[in-house]
Amino acid sequence: MSTNPSIFSNSDSRTWVQPDGVGTPFELYACHALTTWSQDFGETTYIRCKSPDEYGKKIIKESIPGEPAAPTFTVVAWTSQEADFLVQLKEAGCKVDWQVMFGKCSSPSDATGYTKIRHFYRSSLTSLGEENIDGLDEETAGVQLTGEFSCEEVIEILKTTVTRQNSGVTETQAFNDIAFITTTRCEGDCGAEVTAGKWGVAVADSTYGSATANVWYTNDGGATWQLCATDPFSSNSADISACVIIAKEVAPRFIVFRGNVFSDYGARCSISDDWGASWSEVDMGGHDNGSYVNSAFVYSAGMIWAVGNGGHIYYSMDQGSSWTEISDATTGVDVELWDIHTPDNDAIYVVGDSNTCLKSTDGGASWAKTTTSPAGSSINLYTVQAPTKYRVIVGGQLDSNSDCLWVSVDGGATWNDVDFTGSTTTSGAVRRLRCAPKAAEQHWVFIHGVESVTTRYGAGTDFRFFRTLDGGGSFERQNLVSNNGLNGLCVCNINKAWACGEVSAAGTADIQRMAAT
Repeated sequence: MSTNPSIFSNSDSRTWVQPDGVGTPFELYACHALTTWSQDFGETTYIRCKSPDEYGKKIIKESIPGEPAAPTFTVVAWTSQEADFLVQLKEAGCKVDWQVMFGKCSSPSDATGYTKIRHFYRSSLTSLGEENIDGLDEETAGVQLTGEFSCEEVIEILKTTVTRQNSGVTETQAFNDIAFITTTRCEGDCGAEVTAGKWGVAVADSTYGSATANVWYTNDGGATWQLCATDPFSSNSADISACVIIAKEVAPRFIVFRGNVFSDYGARCSISDDWGASWSEVDMGGHDNGSYVNSAFVYSAGMIWAVGNGGHIYYSMDQGSSWTEISDATTGVDVELWDIHTPDNDAIYVVGDSNTCLKSTDGGASWAKTTTSPAGSSINLYTVQAPTKYRVIVGGQLDSNSDCLWVSVDGGATWNDVDFTGSTTTSGAVRRLRCAPKAAEQHWVFIHGVESVTTRYGAGTDFRFFRTLDGGGSFERQNLVSNNGLNGLCVCNINKAWACGEVSAAGTADIQRMAAT
């Protein structure tokens, strides 16, 4: 930064702000500068007790982490236009997001030319002040307005690239779903330390005619994959459509779900707490003449939601050990349901075939279709995320308006289509979309490609990762790693996501990773 406060040029700073809110691009404010930020994590309190072995000595028996404070930062404005914006923030009292970009680019306004971004999520103006205000001319006096802000999170965003990451995989059937532990757990009463993204599981179609596990796991962050030792289901030919993973004391809990009909079974899942060495099957309910699960979602460590065929929804409040069925008589539809999500366990959204978008506002006790349907024609909706109770993101097949991604900001009363590079590809579809754990309404990732079959699973071509850093105002189209269709997606954070899919040209099921370069 220039040492003279009255001289400021675009080359000194790349501070961006989102004046029109989530879902709109960030704008370069050339004479704003977000100059400093900090966060106080609080002091750790140590509980010291007398040593039983030595007089006058104390030993630490326990430590209590300090309570982190909200991050704070400073924004300086040098011109009247930028100063007016800070004043407007004070008067409106609304939260706003800021980004600071690192790295040289062809021009300061090039939003793609960065090596790293600091994203200041949901910030509030806490104080405002002026300097050098006694001059007759603002330019010669060097008037500057300084705003102090606090925010909910400071998130680091890095450039990413996609690579194939299926070392050790010999699976010759398609992978349908993939899941990772996405939060870090420190060592304590709940078990050993678990790093986010270290434990993961992927599930596949069966090898028909024989009982084979078709469940793969990683305990080293995806560097290598291993086949579980035993089959999760007692019957042969059990396609596995979905999986979730929950951190336990020693090993993770894998919960995998049948994705096809067998005999007179209802919907079924199977649970392993020992890396797939043994399994316990659980009857989830549903029709005896053939119910199955298409997708599952962990809301909290104990609460799991799942959806399946025939308009059926299921939930568990004990980590999958028992389930309650919500039948088509309650949901009001009798179609394939493909995905479910909730931000608060009260407002719950479900999507499925025939442009079906269901909503519950009472934790699943009652259901109704959203006021309007997202798509412009009756197509299949494959994926849904609700980062807030009113903001809902839905993806699916290409409709009559050449759209396959939609956003509602009013709980499904109205919808807006979202355009991105490649979205109008013939037979294009968004098969899976997942929000990042932090800044969920701003940061999300999806997989899009050309379908060969009109279903959420199955063959296709040129499926890519896309990510947004501004809630859908713009998108980064990731590099293509050739594939025959991607089916499952897990987002660990905005810099790391995993996808799995059909058997690749190499002859084994595909696992791909988007990660920082």
